[in-house]
Amino acid sequence: MHQTVIGLKEEDQESNKYFSIASVPRSKVKLSNLNSPRTKRIAISAHKAMRLHVATVNSFPSALDREEFCWDLLVSSTRDNEVLWEKMSLIQSDDNLKAYLIDYTWKAASQLRGEFVAKACISVPSTYGIGELKHEELENTIKWMLEEARFIHGGIDIKVMGSQGEGRKWGQKKNSFFNNIPILALISSAVECVLLGIMRGHPMDFSEAHFRPRWDHYVSLLENFEKECPSYLEMIWDELKEGVQTGNIPGAAEDAPTTTFNFSALETAGRAAKARKSGTE
Repeated sequence: MHQTVIGLKEEDQESNKYFSIASVPRSKVKLSNLNSPRTKRIAISAHKAMRLHVATVNSFPSALDREEFCWDLLVSSTRDNEVLWEKMSLIQSDDNLKAYLIDYTWKAASQLRGEFVAKACISVPSTYGIGELKHEELENTIKWMLEEARFIHGGIDIKVMGSQGEGRKWGQKKNSFFNNIPILALISSAVECVLLGIMRGHPMDFSEAHFRPRWDHYVSLLENFEKECPSYLEMIWDELKEGVQTGNIPGAAEDAPTTTFNFSALETAGRAAKARKSGTE
């Protein structure tokens, strides 16, 4: 059930003056259609809360829970602001305005995912060294990268893909990942989306239907990684926090085999690196 706002008993002095807001298509909702300063602040607050949720909790919230979830974000993001909280007590009785704010809040999820894909489109070709490949060579290279989630390793360069290197040039020190599994899984899914689009010759729709299962896969993979080799993962987190603004963690194609790691070897390497670092401090 939706949370109920209990607050203002006096008349709200602001005028929303929203023009037939009920007739605005969901795809066309925008902040400029709201004339009330307080309503705009509420919309902005909930929009930011949705972006934070998508990045740090659940990158693909279910459309089935859309109305209740967005209303809860509207409530929770304004509860500590007395002025906005008073305004919310009026909004909850205005079905048209309430629906509009829910639509605007929900839109933030697809916007943030789109930004991740847009950044991946820019960074993927150079990050993985595939910018100059053509046709069959490009397709074979991307297939190889998608197998067993090889592209999940930062700094991979396809120039070492062959039998000598086996793509083991992994571990670039400057990445923008944070100590947060959901956002790492989102980056992985976005990069996979871009790689599949390059391989198929047309952009892939970064939709819930196509990539929610992939995001779930990466969350599970990263949680297992965290459990099996925490020292190694801690070392990686330390490197990632030095960060730059490009991301390069992907996933596997829909029918890709299960990804496997030598967790014992990675944990040993992580402990050794941690010991070396402690010795130099």
